[in-house]
Amino acid sequence: MCNITDIQHQFKDNHRQFSSSRTATLTGNGNCDNSHPIMADKAGGKKKEREKRIREERARRVRWAEAENHHGLAAMHYRSGNFAEARRCLQKALMVHPNHLASHKLLAQIALDEKNLPEAVRIFRVIVKNWPEEIFAWYFLGAVLMELREYAEAGEAFHAFLAASGGRQSEATVKAYRKNARSAIREADRIGKQQTSIPPFPSSPANETTDLFQPQPPPSRGKAVRVRGTGNRAGAARKTSAESLPSGRAAAPLGKPYSPPAKTVTPFGKPEPPPGKSAAPQGMAATPPEQPAAAPETPLFDLSAFADPARRAGKPAVRFTFINEPLFAEMNLSGGGDPRAWELWIEYHRIRLIREFDELLCLGHLRNIDHYWYQIETVSQVLRRFGGRVLLADEVGLGKTIEAGMVLKEYLLRGMVRKLLILTPPSLVSQWREELETKFGMDFITTEDPSYREGAEDFWRRHDRIIASLHTAKSRKNIDTITAIDYDLVIVDEAHGLRNKRTVSYRLVNAIRKKFILLLSATPVQNNLLELYNLITLLKPGLLSTEAAFKKEYVKRGSLRTPNHPDKLHRLLREVMIRNTRSLVDVKLPKRFATTLYVSPLPHEKAQYEQASRFCRDFGAAREHASLWTVQNLQMAAGSSPLALRESVLHLLEKNEGITTAEAGRLRDLAESLRGGEASSKGVQLLQLLKAREDKKIVFVKYLKTLEYLEGLLSSAGVPFAVFSGGITGPQKDQAIARFREEVPVLLSTETGGEGRNLQFCNTLINYDIPWNPMRLEQRIGRLHRIGQRRDVFVFNLCLAGSIEDHMMRILDEKIHMFELVVGEIDTILGNLDSERDFGSVILDLWVREADEAKRRASFERFGEEIIEARKIYEKTRALDNALFGEDYEA
Repeated sequence: MCNITDIQHQFKDNHRQFSSSRTATLTGNGNCDNSHPIMADKAGGKKKEREKRIREERARRVRWAEAENHHGLAAMHYRSGNFAEARRCLQKALMVHPNHLASHKLLAQIALDEKNLPEAVRIFRVIVKNWPEEIFAWYFLGAVLMELREYAEAGEAFHAFLAASGGRQSEATVKAYRKNARSAIREADRIGKQQTSIPPFPSSPANETTDLFQPQPPPSRGKAVRVRGTGNRAGAARKTSAESLPSGRAAAPLGKPYSPPAKTVTPFGKPEPPPGKSAAPQGMAATPPEQPAAAPETPLFDLSAFADPARRAGKPAVRFTFINEPLFAEMNLSGGGDPRAWELWIEYHRIRLIREFDELLCLGHLRNIDHYWYQIETVSQVLRRFGGRVLLADEVGLGKTIEAGMVLKEYLLRGMVRKLLILTPPSLVSQWREELETKFGMDFITTEDPSYREGAEDFWRRHDRIIASLHTAKSRKNIDTITAIDYDLVIVDEAHGLRNKRTVSYRLVNAIRKKFILLLSATPVQNNLLELYNLITLLKPGLLSTEAAFKKEYVKRGSLRTPNHPDKLHRLLREVMIRNTRSLVDVKLPKRFATTLYVSPLPHEKAQYEQASRFCRDFGAAREHASLWTVQNLQMAAGSSPLALRESVLHLLEKNEGITTAEAGRLRDLAESLRGGEASSKGVQLLQLLKAREDKKIVFVKYLKTLEYLEGLLSSAGVPFAVFSGGITGPQKDQAIARFREEVPVLLSTETGGEGRNLQFCNTLINYDIPWNPMRLEQRIGRLHRIGQRRDVFVFNLCLAGSIEDHMMRILDEKIHMFELVVGEIDTILGNLDSERDFGSVILDLWVREADEAKRRASFERFGEEIIEARKIYEKTRALDNALFGEDYEA
């Protein structure tokens, strides 16, 4: 009868081989098993029923993939010894997919490792009930029951194993296990008749660890263990030696001993097939072991040497004999027969897996980021299948930026890239820099840095990691320098701007010398299929032949928007494009409701705001573009709070860069008028909102001085709150979130508040000031309106009536209904504007250009109409892309 250590070793070796084969199955051909028999059935049937079946099948695939993701994380925690975290991940996997066999097996392994035998029995019973074809689950169930001295039930389990494995008696490993099962049945029957029990085998002496790889003199009795090198080689060697020399096993009193097979097998060597696929034949993952040459009546191992208690106290010695297989022959030569060579070769194969992208290194280096299974699969395919040259065309809001950042991080960790260039629209330069720094730990320099203005040519050559707007890069002073540099990786965001090959932007990207290139666009085709041809040619020149040949073969005559031979075109596009859809990801979020409150300013607030706006208008007119940052900062601070405006004014006076005497006098007058600290109309409105409902609320601000003002305001009003800002330490941030969750109803936070933290217990957000970049506004809302949120989300925006934020919100909220859009769509819509400037620069220009309120409002009205047209263009483009691509290019 085997003891718990034997069972642990056998089952653990099984799980290691299962994990290895799982990785190979998921990634071996560069693609998850996405075969779809229903999708292939295009003829007949009712359309609605077929679509329903497709949705159901896709949902099952999504649940399967999510369970695989959780199981992979669990396996990682298990290998590191963190059983509690591994168990938590497995419970998540089983919540998503209750019939995920691999998760049940790993839970059983953890129970064995923790010597929680009743739990192991429970799990094995679940496995044999739901997967009776898992014949070795019956065997392990019987082995654990024997250890628990439940001999009657153990006998039944072993009988079930013999019955289930009857058709595979010719397999050597099955034959060995059947022999042990029969031996165990005889022991169980004998004990049942005698109504006696066998004392458990004594464990190793206290505080003594048996090192099976420590060379020892050969024992006086016993046999050399013959190891056959298959499956998990290090595990196989270690487990075989453990089984052949169990500590303290007495054979004489029991007659013929119950011994494990001569080779630890892998009863669960293959993963459960995804839904919709038939199960693989139940074969053994390991090569059948070579059976010891012994007479039928002789035990598998001679254990008589351990009958003497004195012998059982010492360490068992192990002698390895390498059989004639190429890998082990090479190991024997290189390692001189040293068993430690096993571990070196296992490490070698792990490094090979890393080299071949079967294991992503970047996952352990991501910060403050939620990454999902489809993003991991996309990155794996970009690296292995597409060779780092691909069009990422995920639908809006699914995280193309995250996928590109993961690819970039992976290449950097592997030392495969050094010279990097990221080209984006002007409005996204700072956002890319911030995301790469905060989420991926990568520092980039941008063309907004002073070093660019000091010398453009030196800037491009000296820095290895650059983010620039495509508009800046294609300028005459830069294009020759950039195209003369060898880049390892180029990323182009909003790459649909390259669809016309006659533009300077297209010629620039085409001329850049690059090893890898990622093009990101949710809408790669806007007008016709020739735009797609131009984008694909940037990635793989010649894949679609010449433009004339492409039109003849793939474009329907008389309609440049309609593909000819679509199936053939799809096969070619699959070599260069990945497009994940929202239906695949199955993102279902609760509703969100947004309300903008236009707060009438108090008389002194109105006077201060107008005074600041006049200064910004005059200051900008005298200096044009050079003053843009100064004007923008002052005007944004004026919309936040009087304290924030005063600090910005004092900072400008302190720098005293290019300010005339008259301008300095106007700034000092403005700062003096802001000294009083009178009441704020937005502050009064905020208190009313906070007291109206008892739900937890997050209040976002941009400026620290505004945060300080709100701290004093809420303290005076007796409203409990916690504070979260970028200036506090990590433990203080944890404490603030904990207080907000458990004690106080309000969290005052700066822009970075809650990034990467679980705040879904809150569903109300108040924007005390309004960022001029709409994506910043989306990011704030995204802290709450994200996967895991179960309640509707309520958003309140506060802005002064008559301010620049007033005009901006009337466009975003009332013209294009921004808060009804999918996350990320607003950025794509604004990208369709015929302007090289970002959204904030455009509205600032409209604000300072006209002093007359009526003319200013008319200018904003015209801009609003332009955005409405941009949304119409986006909707037409989205419909065309959905018709062209559908769901044929998902990861």
